[in-house]
Amino acid sequence: MTAKTVSDTIRQLLSLDAAALKTLVLQATPRIAAAGNWPAWIDQTTSLADRIPAENAAASGFDAGIACALGIMPADAEKLSATLHAAYTPAAVADVRGTITQNDQGQWTLHSADSPACWWLAACSHCMDGEFTDLPALQKQIKQFGDMHADAALRLQAAEKTLNAMCASFDTRRGYAYGSQDGCMQGAYIAGHDMAVMHAAHYGVYFIGTFHESLGLEDFIWGDSLDDKGRAKSGPIHGSKQFVKCADEAELTRAIESIRLPLPPRPSAA
Repeated sequence: MTAKTVSDTIRQLLSLDAAALKTLVLQATPRIAAAGNWPAWIDQTTSLADRIPAENAAASGFDAGIACALGIMPADAEKLSATLHAAYTPAAVADVRGTITQNDQGQWTLHSADSPACWWLAACSHCMDGEFTDLPALQKQIKQFGDMHADAALRLQAAEKTLNAMCASFDTRRGYAYGSQDGCMQGAYIAGHDMAVMHAAHYGVYFIGTFHESLGLEDFIWGDSLDDKGRAKSGPIHGSKQFVKCADEAELTRAIESIRLPLPPRPSAA
């Protein structure tokens, strides 16, 4: 992908209205899903397209998956970004871990501005999950990511800032990786932890996740608490063996004690 090709593509994208952008994303989604081997429960009609705002309504906007769908993610970086959009896998986590280093000051750095991990993190640097983006804001995100194609230093700086924010979004005071903000579980996986917990106070639940095939909780006895919409507050998410939720602190403690992971040797941070 040459600088001129990227520049021409960005110019074309910025000329499109929200409906046309959504159509592009919908058309590309099957290709992205295949590249990332998305699990069956991911809804291909909404997972990416719902990030595109309507003319008079906001949405979550740009991310690495959108960069892939709009054709502005380099081809050799697309598989990693497509995978991480839907699920964290041992291979994808290993790919990221193999391109980062933590220095004596605790800061994480990337080995190369051209690695798929750097491109993924650079795209993530424009993501505004938890906030809402209108069409002008999305167009700005697209242009900013386009600018990174011509400026490796800018790309690396943005990627490392995002990497360090993710890896600082959890702590281990409980004896395992634990956080309360978006990205904390992903940051824990990347930083070398095999499982992580996120307290989602707005849902009143605790999420436990791993990038391994299973947490080993298939025989765990879950509670029967429901939220105010009649949905279960405990149990596997979409039937997943890797991602579950607990209704309260007591159930979280029981689940943590029951987790059985394959726990391979941790990669060196050096």
